[in-house]
Amino acid sequence: MFSLLWVDDDILFLSLVIAETKMWAHIQVKTVLNEEEAEKILGKNRIDMVISEYLLPEKSGIDLLRHIRSRHGDLPFLILTGYGNEDIAIEASRYGVTGYFRKTGDIVAQLNEIYGIVRIEMVRKEKRESHKLQELPSRSILNIQQSFLLRINMNMVVLFCNPVLLATIHISSKDIVGENFLNYIIKSDRGPFVDAIMKLSSESPNISFKFRLFPADNKTQKIWTEWIWTAFFDNDGSCNFIQGIGIDLEKNREPTSREEQYFTNLEFLSRTAMKLLDIEDQQTLYQFIGDTILEIVPDSYITVGAIDKKNHTLILKTVVCSEDILPIVRKELGSNITGYAYPLSLDPSAEVVFLKKGPVRAPSLYYLLFHMVPEEKCKRIEEMLSLGDSYILGFSSQGEAFGHVAITLKKGHELENRELLEAFVSQASVACLRLHTLQELIESEERYKAVVESQTDVILRFRPDGTHIFANDAFFTYFDITPEELAERTIIPFIFNEDFELLKKHLTKLTASDPISTIEIRLILNDGSIRWQQLNIRAIFTPDGELIEYQAVGRDITQRKCAEDELVKLYAELEEKVKERTRELSAVNNDLSMYTYSVTHDLRAPLRAIDGFTAIFLEKYTKDLPSESIRLLEIIRKNVAKMNQLIDSLFFLSKSTHHILQKDMIHIEQLVREVLEELLIDNKKRDIITIIGPIPNGYADKVLIRQVFVNLFSNALKFTRSKPQTIIEMGFGPSSGELAYFIRDNGIGFDMNYADRIFKLFERVHFGNEYEGSGVGLAIVKQIIDRHGGKIWAESSPGKGSVFYFTLGPEKTLDPVI
Repeated sequence: MFSLLWVDDDILFLSLVIAETKMWAHIQVKTVLNEEEAEKILGKNRIDMVISEYLLPEKSGIDLLRHIRSRHGDLPFLILTGYGNEDIAIEASRYGVTGYFRKTGDIVAQLNEIYGIVRIEMVRKEKRESHKLQELPSRSILNIQQSFLLRINMNMVVLFCNPVLLATIHISSKDIVGENFLNYIIKSDRGPFVDAIMKLSSESPNISFKFRLFPADNKTQKIWTEWIWTAFFDNDGSCNFIQGIGIDLEKNREPTSREEQYFTNLEFLSRTAMKLLDIEDQQTLYQFIGDTILEIVPDSYITVGAIDKKNHTLILKTVVCSEDILPIVRKELGSNITGYAYPLSLDPSAEVVFLKKGPVRAPSLYYLLFHMVPEEKCKRIEEMLSLGDSYILGFSSQGEAFGHVAITLKKGHELENRELLEAFVSQASVACLRLHTLQELIESEERYKAVVESQTDVILRFRPDGTHIFANDAFFTYFDITPEELAERTIIPFIFNEDFELLKKHLTKLTASDPISTIEIRLILNDGSIRWQQLNIRAIFTPDGELIEYQAVGRDITQRKCAEDELVKLYAELEEKVKERTRELSAVNNDLSMYTYSVTHDLRAPLRAIDGFTAIFLEKYTKDLPSESIRLLEIIRKNVAKMNQLIDSLFFLSKSTHHILQKDMIHIEQLVREVLEELLIDNKKRDIITIIGPIPNGYADKVLIRQVFVNLFSNALKFTRSKPQTIIEMGFGPSSGELAYFIRDNGIGFDMNYADRIFKLFERVHFGNEYEGSGVGLAIVKQIIDRHGGKIWAESSPGKGSVFYFTLGPEKTLDPVI
């Protein structure tokens, strides 16, 4: 399991990270909010990689990187920040971060890119762990005493040499690595040495051999050495390297009994190391451990236990003892003692003991059997079998305990050959770590497969040549194909012919730096039908940049594509209908314009005649007419003038409707002053105060907006006529929750119950002859404001004046001009 620590104080972002990374196979993601929580996790857990936000509550991500590497080694470290800039990127590069990313809006795509980097670090870790598993058995042997350690290839070229051998032959590592080891062997011993090495095979990988070396600076001196050589082979039988472990025998001296025992132990450990590497299941491993320890410590009673991390228990895996002890043990304890689970919570010190190096004395058999057998029976067994001292050795590696072996000796016996026992337990610990890691990978793979198989989306992995690596159940159901049929086909037959080149070009664009993309293509099902799929494709590369495979997740979008096609057709039909209706409306508008012009022209002629003849009649015959006749003729003329005004208003209403808008930024305050100046000429005898506040410029059609001000100010002047002093104010401010232009007066006002009528054509709220008007002016104002995309409304109260508000649409105005 690859362990990843993610540090970010953005809780929302971390929740998205947790949701997305659940699908990351073989990766355990731990999230924290700050540096203090990160240090706690690092202190209690083995972390393989760290991802951090740059801006953290108390220190920067770079400070955290320096702190982590000073205490926990050179961990891969990735900076992911929402506040990045060039300086941060340069700083991150200077401190050697694995990667630097700025957070983007597409979090899923970015996490997919990060996942690719994490997978690369996983591959690197697996290579390091594999290398360690091969080295550790031999290193455990070296713990027995100071020895030579040399690694060569089949051509005798030195790959590695430890300091003990370097000091013995007076040479540095840089001078011997890459050189032929035969150059340091006495000539007469070279031939036998080469012959012995060449006999090594995967069936017989070990050999013991004595030969003489000479120092690099004194070829006349002879150093007698004795070695155990072990060849390490690949699955195909090719030799990776040959490793030798040796000692200095001193010139022409026969080996002592301790040295003889040492080499016997070396041979024993070389044999057990190879066997441990071949074991693939835990029960076989624990049985082999028990049998081997009984071989090291004969006439003893041995139990082997394994820790169940999930249930926090210690499970008794096997019991091993000599033949004379076994019948009594079975009789007293029965054969079902193995498999018993002992809760570790009952003895918190147990795991601490298992982490210690070397044997730890245990109190009694009752303790070793987890208190599951009555103490009286344990004492009886100890008496019957004449059992004495007990010892515990734990299986642990990299700070993690996996189990233990308990050894009970016969009375009067001592625990002999401790060096070999400890060395073998060290080997067994590495084997436990290897199987534990393998089991975690298997379980993680099963969980990953369960998640993948439960997906309704099609999931496929395939090589660059198109051959399949994996497909989930949804794939087989979707294409109605069996795994056997799929094995005989590449991905090519599934792709619609016209889309094959498109997919091919798409895949060739993927690189190690940009490995993810999405494409929509058509696929051919087994029954010949064609379906649309949206494929999210990721290219997988090795650390060296070599393309390994593609991973694709597909979702059927046929229904969406059909809907899009229908929508395109609908839009086309709608557009044609709009064009047709536009042509019809344009024709109607043209007819209406001609009608309006004709009406206004034809009506004006008789009105001019009536007004003209009436004026002539009055001019010639006023002296001869009675006063009532003159009054009636004046009424005729006034109504003719009113009719002319109505025709002009209708004509302007029609003109404003068809006028093509030519919007521009208008200096509103200047325009207002011009309009008021013109209107006040006819009102010189009145006491009129005008107030013009700071007004922002507006985006409008100058001709039409001028008419708005003419009509609104004309109304204000008309309905303030009865006031001794007229006050008219123009400004800009808030109303009904938005900013608007306004014109306020202190006139007669109106009842707000009639507010919905004032902007309608020919509607009036003031009747009689006191206030002239056609009922068209405010309708024209509303028509113009509507065409600008704005709004107009009024607020008033009888006798208290009126306020008219309007906006000019969504366009922003300029700053107020003061």
